Amino acid sequence: MINLIVVILSLISTSALYVFNVLSFSSFASYFLPIAIFSGFFIGWEIVYIAYLYITSLFINPHKEYKEVSKYHKFTLDSTLKWILSWGRAKVIISSKEKFPKENCLIVSNHRSNFDPICIGANFTSPHICFISKLSNLKIPIAGNYIHRNLYMGIDRENPKNAVKTINKAVSLMLEKGYSIGVYPEGTRNKENKGLLDFKPGCFKIALKSHKPIVVFTCVNALSVHKNAPFRRTIINLDLIKVIEYEEYKDMQASEISNYVRALMEENLAKYDEK
Repeated sequence: MINLIVVILSLISTSALYVFNVLSFSSFASYFLPIAIFSGFFIGWEIVYIAYLYITSLFINPHKEYKEVSKYHKFTLDSTLKWILSWGRAKVIISSKEKFPKENCLIVSNHRSNFDPICIGANFTSPHICFISKLSNLKIPIAGNYIHRNLYMGIDRENPKNAVKTINKAVSLMLEKGYSIGVYPEGTRNKENKGLLDFKPGCFKIALKSHKPIVVFTCVNALSVHKNAPFRRTIINLDLIKVIEYEEYKDMQASEISNYVRALMEENLAKYDEK
């Protein structure tokens, strides 16, 4: 969406220079000039969009506890996530997307790259997903304010009381606002880029308290975007492995759900890690 708007604005800007006789096709070389001018306008409008994000982020109070997501901030975030993927030349191939529930749910996935939540957030926009993230992500310039305004929640892994508070807030958002919650049971990025780290089963208490489905994903090859962009395309495999309904897990403990989900992920990841 953003890049399409930028392309249109760049075409209009380039055409305007010729319509108002600022430039003309006076020589053979000038036929190549529109390409260079269009490229310049394209980059310029992209910079304008970044400036727009920066300015609007200043009106978001990072210390205020917002109760719900505004349509404006959700649209801006969803559009920007897609914009980031396009700049990273990332193509996300989603398997079993049709299984994704229409009702809100707990979304869990493995975590190998900073692009993992972008891949999910850009492709599943309804219901709105509030990710649980490490606290430092909420302090990133521009992005930190926007994800805070979209009710992403920071969690202090070293503070059990804070973790319980975050879990209870996530349950409240699911039951009262109808939002989905995105979590990474590993708790941090897996820098080995294979297998899975130990799970933190506490996050599955969100499902047990909300009675909502658990949607299990694996995301593979998102880490390659960092080294391939912007000159090479990266194919990212986002597999929806299973939707676990409440009736299936209601009699299980959080640790049992954690082991079950981990086994599902390990089985799916093995198809890629063995290549």
